[in-house]
Amino acid sequence: MKILCAKPLRGDIFPPFSPCGAPFLAFETENYRVFFKPAGMHSLPAPETARRAAIPGSFPDDQGVREEEGKDLLSWVKEEFPAQKGPFTAMKGGESPSHRRAEKEIGMLSRLDRATSGLIAFARSPEIFFHAQELQAAGRTNKRYWLLAQKLPQEEGLIGSRPRRLSWSAGDPLVSGREFSVESLFRSYGPGGYRVACIAFEPNPGGKRRTKKSTGPGLYRSDFFPAPALSNSDESSCSGLPDGLALEASITAGFRHQIRAHMAWCGHPIEGDPLYGPSSQGQAAAPTRGRLFLECHRLELESPGGGREIFELAGASG
Repeated sequence: MKILCAKPLRGDIFPPFSPCGAPFLAFETENYRVFFKPAGMHSLPAPETARRAAIPGSFPDDQGVREEEGKDLLSWVKEEFPAQKGPFTAMKGGESPSHRRAEKEIGMLSRLDRATSGLIAFARSPEIFFHAQELQAAGRTNKRYWLLAQKLPQEEGLIGSRPRRLSWSAGDPLVSGREFSVESLFRSYGPGGYRVACIAFEPNPGGKRRTKKSTGPGLYRSDFFPAPALSNSDESSCSGLPDGLALEASITAGFRHQIRAHMAWCGHPIEGDPLYGPSSQGQAAAPTRGRLFLECHRLELESPGGGREIFELAGASG
């Protein structure tokens, strides 16, 4: 298989969690444009319902929704890169959900939470968009994230989940530095369904789910690996980061807040997470102006003909 490692358009060094207040075009190939979305920016325009439902003290991740109105990556791309719109606004005769999404979102292939920074890819034509959608559904794309998790275990786990906390049969792999995977169903949880809860999948002899909870349509898996490259030493490009558990996460299919919820379910929420961190369990967390230490730094996408394109923000060094 032909593998293309795309060259960054904005230099070769971009350390994880770099303070960046504005989006930018990071990569451009024949098939894709890949943009960097900074933390604090929505991927899509915030729904009117979310703007009206910003209840003070309820969901800190929604605090500032009203002050952030209009600040979203899709609107920015439409304004700054009109060439991205052309092939999609010219689409004819498509009334399927995929066609409507392709036209409305001008080829956007994935999203990131407002609090999460990182790479988001856009297909450059409807043909590439539909091709990429098929590959995503088949689990043939990959997204990788840097993250820093809290070292001190959160014994109460993730509220609304069943079981409340994921238990390990042979010690805590995060503390011992082992690779591990987390797999669950998801359901919306709390006022407005803004949070999510993890539901363990327990098939019965007939192969059906043994949960009465209303869950999403699939089983979602996150793979986690130690990330020594996120060293906090004085010589590292990552110096100055919180002293957390440094991990890399890999997913092929994503659910809303998937990695954040999986880490909280393990008992080690991501540093700076106002929704799933310790202070949010059992009661609302206090509003925070800090950042969530979760960043999508690598995308692997297939191209027509079977080639593979890799887009990676390289910058961590130990």
